Amino acid sequence: MVKVRVFHNEEEAAAYIKTRPDLKVSFQSNQPREDLESLGVTSYRAEESRTPIMVIKIGEEEYMKKLLEKGEVFMRSLEEFRKMENETQECLDGRGDAYEGIDAITQVDELYVGDMKVDGCSPIRHNLPGGAKGLIYSLFGVFGPQFDIDTSLSDEVRKMGNTAVVIRDPMVFIDRCATAVRNAGGRMMAGSVQYYDENTGDYFLSPWLKRNKFKAQSEYRLFIPCGNESTYTLHIGSIEDIAEIISL
Repeated sequence: MVKVRVFHNEEEAAAYIKTRPDLKVSFQSNQPREDLESLGVTSYRAEESRTPIMVIKIGEEEYMKKLLEKGEVFMRSLEEFRKMENETQECLDGRGDAYEGIDAITQVDELYVGDMKVDGCSPIRHNLPGGAKGLIYSLFGVFGPQFDIDTSLSDEVRKMGNTAVVIRDPMVFIDRCATAVRNAGGRMMAGSVQYYDENTGDYFLSPWLKRNKFKAQSEYRLFIPCGNESTYTLHIGSIEDIAEIISL
């Protein structure tokens, strides 16, 4: 049986953990966390990112034309995607995710706040000090040669829009985006998303981990670590030399 104790702040939690050497919690992560390990929490490195042979952006025709012809790469923050699932129609398009930007989840059998038992709360979602913040741009990643856009895109993916921009040379596209970010004084990371079952384990999360319910999206993601920006548009110029637009 798993029991959870709720603390008012990080210092109180750290003080308690240090008095209980018998406690051991494990989270799965794609990056070791020294700050957690100092509290007796172990993290593990996840599968390495895969390199796509092609990436596809799906959306409404108006915005896909802007991507193809002008190189407008519209990004949203992790927090904005987290809000979507509960607040906007876009949750029906599979874009919103209430777990985006969450730092960790824990499975529990019982949760008490003081002496009061709280039911129906597993898994518990945690936001930790210094957790991930930033802007993301999501693409459908094609990782193998056996792919036909007419038959390989699921209905879940197709509902994101009526038009697709098929980027035949993803590494050139990523390099152009990274150059635009560097020129603006920032930095960018790119990688494939890994998927997990939120009901069967404790995880320390990252921008590269999403729940299994989104697995059909086969996501390849661009990520710009930053502060409080909710949206941002990169301008990389026309990508008509490496991409084409099609109707779905």
